[in-house]
Amino acid sequence: MARLAPSQLARLLTLLERSEYDEAATLAAGDPLARLLRATALAGAGAFAEARADCALALTLAPGSAVVHVAAGLLAYVTHDHHLALTRLRTAAELDPQHAVPALQLAAERAARLGWSGDARTLLGRLITREPTRLAWRLELARLLVSAQLPDAALLQIRVATELAPDRAALWMERATLAARVPEPAGPREPTAAPPDEPRPPTHRSDEVADAVARAITLAGEPPPLPYLLAGAAALTRVGHLERADALLLLADPDPEARLERAERALWRRPEHRPPARRDHPRARPPPDPRRHRRPRGPPRRRARTPRSPAGPRRLRVRQRHRRPARRLPPAPVARRGPAAPRSPP
Repeated sequence: MARLAPSQLARLLTLLERSEYDEAATLAAGDPLARLLRATALAGAGAFAEARADCALALTLAPGSAVVHVAAGLLAYVTHDHHLALTRLRTAAELDPQHAVPALQLAAERAARLGWSGDARTLLGRLITREPTRLAWRLELARLLVSAQLPDAALLQIRVATELAPDRAALWMERATLAARVPEPAGPREPTAAPPDEPRPPTHRSDEVADAVARAITLAGEPPPLPYLLAGAAALTRVGHLERADALLLLADPDPEARLERAERALWRRPEHRPPARRDHPRARPPPDPRRHRRPRGPPRRRARTPRSPAGPRRLRVRQRHRRPARRLPPAPVARRGPAAPRSPP
């Protein structure tokens, strides 16, 4: 691969600053990197067609260079050739293992910016295969899986993330939230072979949610932050741990949002499962006396049935009952006759 001398490279940069692209093309005829410099200047000036041509010439001059493929891929992203950009970055990752991780990371970032969730997830999966302990990639992959409505696959990534960083409270709360969203597997619980003295691992999804919430609240500090309490109560409510959720809401009792949540929960819960009311509240009412609201004993009242009329079915009777009465017209005036005229003599 031909390379320009330092003096020629300085001359090329000067020509590009002056926008003398024809003389710069003559100077950078055999150097692929110089061609890429000219393509960058043309793309910045808005000449996308000439920039694409220079990128194609650079790849023709150095078809096996991963650096040239990475630069050409980034320039294709600038010229709005997004599919071509991802293709060139993938090719750069296959050409040189040393540049595979940066090329795949650039491709994943560009795909995520474009909203191509499938391509971004595939690229992040290849990155995680190369470096399984990179926490940032797993969190980004979990975020994309959640946005794609795949909480079960995101939960697998968050589980590994909590194992890589077990002292981060946000990861444990995220795990509890995702585990609460995933439906329970069908069938009975599988027995575990752990000794009775040791704590058994959570075999049910609700147990996993409760354990993750407890760890997140413990790691969050004392007193626990309000967002952790509300998120933990929501996750516990979703899997059926209502008593633990009530305990978390009681810790956040001074907050109006927590009180509103407790009030809404008290509306749909049964009276025997409702948490006890605060007696020190100024508006707290005494419990109702069950004797005052007891129904009177005796035979149940039966509704009198209307006898069937010979008019026909019930619908006809209802029509006749609600029919408007006929309009009665006033009687017609009767013409009165006057006194009879005297008869003439015969």
